[in-house]
Amino acid sequence: MCDGINDPAGPRRCPSQRGERRREYRRAMYAAQKAAAIIDPTGPDPDDAAPPGECTAERIAAARRAVDDAYAAYTADPTTESVRRYEAAVRSAGSLVATEVDAEIATRLDPTELERIDAARSHVRELLAQQIAEKRAVEQEIHDMTRQLRWLGPEERVERLTLIQAKTADFNARTDSIRAATVEVDNLELRRGAAEGRIAAEVLGRYRDYGTVVPEVHPMSTSRAQALTAEAANAFPSAWMRDSSASTRLLVKESKARAYYQHKSMVRISDNTDYDYSDDPDSEQTWTTRKAMPPAPEKAPVERMRELDWPDGTNPKWVAVRDPETRRWAWKLRMTNNGLAVMSELRVPTAAAGPDESRRIAIHEMSHRMEAINPRIGPACISFRDRRTSNPDGTLHPKQRYAKTEVVRPDEFVDVYVGKDYKSTVHSEVMSMGMESVFGGSHGGLQGHHGYRADPEHRNLILGLCATA
Repeated sequence: MCDGINDPAGPRRCPSQRGERRREYRRAMYAAQKAAAIIDPTGPDPDDAAPPGECTAERIAAARRAVDDAYAAYTADPTTESVRRYEAAVRSAGSLVATEVDAEIATRLDPTELERIDAARSHVRELLAQQIAEKRAVEQEIHDMTRQLRWLGPEERVERLTLIQAKTADFNARTDSIRAATVEVDNLELRRGAAEGRIAAEVLGRYRDYGTVVPEVHPMSTSRAQALTAEAANAFPSAWMRDSSASTRLLVKESKARAYYQHKSMVRISDNTDYDYSDDPDSEQTWTTRKAMPPAPEKAPVERMRELDWPDGTNPKWVAVRDPETRRWAWKLRMTNNGLAVMSELRVPTAAAGPDESRRIAIHEMSHRMEAINPRIGPACISFRDRRTSNPDGTLHPKQRYAKTEVVRPDEFVDVYVGKDYKSTVHSEVMSMGMESVFGGSHGGLQGHHGYRADPEHRNLILGLCATA
């Protein structure tokens, strides 16, 4: 679960971090490859495929104006027809960007790398199939050898136990080797997809400030979580990250059990506030290095608190602080405030997940924050999901149980989780799954790589939102 505030059961493990998603779609891979092309129930949209030729800045600018007009019409008259027109305008803009991105990818990245990754995946699958086939035989052999122990003498029993342990260790070692190889191929897929995502961000950067702003996070966020958030920010428009800093304060933490985003949560915090040594700037002493500072100020903390008319907080003490602009050191009075605060809470994986997987998940969860902050994202994404999961008569596809407290409406999405129904006018999994695919490298980048189903509509929607919202 990614956005706990909209789920009755509260935040739980994000399925984008679980293994069944990948296993499920490997089992369905053959069927997906044979499935029919995605059909838009509203009829074909000629704008989904950009005409050949260079995607010029003028065409992108015109597409952005069309999106602005469609969004204005939707907000003035929020009907199904107006939101569908807005969604189509976003996808049309995205198709222009996609054409330019694809041209850059073809020029700058090695196309044979995809074939090598797929060959490595096939090899790992062959090893896994062989290991599964041998598992029953090895288990039976060890079982028979164990039963015979009772009839053996002491020396023979020791030899037999040693042999059993060796066979078990050998089988487990091969299993661990296959598991490690699987993870490595997973990471190769993510790295290749992330490289394509970086190119997409560069192309988008030609038309708006992109990937240059790191959002502010609460100081209680761990240093690794802050670094991971900063890395994920490269996948988002700079304006979105500035809006994030101006919105509900964000606390980012690591979690072994789950990754999720909750827009408003009561969080127990410990905030520090630093005050100058004196109200008189002329008496404010600074030093070039920490070693040059005296052991402690002569003024007692309580004396400075009296001058400040008793500021809020507890545990007053003098601390050495370095000014980030002047790079000089000074003594500051630090007051600590403990209590509860309403914050946005984002959980990312621990280092055990690996850098590639961690970045993918951070992009996924940060996308949920963008849904809550940017009002242009939700209508387009929910329109996309509802349109794709609708019958020709306008009725929605029946819901299917995805997890204990989660339901989805299936379609030919790259992942059934894209069709999750939050019963929300803001949140869906369209944006988050799309962003992690296009910029984080998962699901074949929505381009049909690595056996995944291509979904150009979804990719165009994501690129269009990143270009215009």
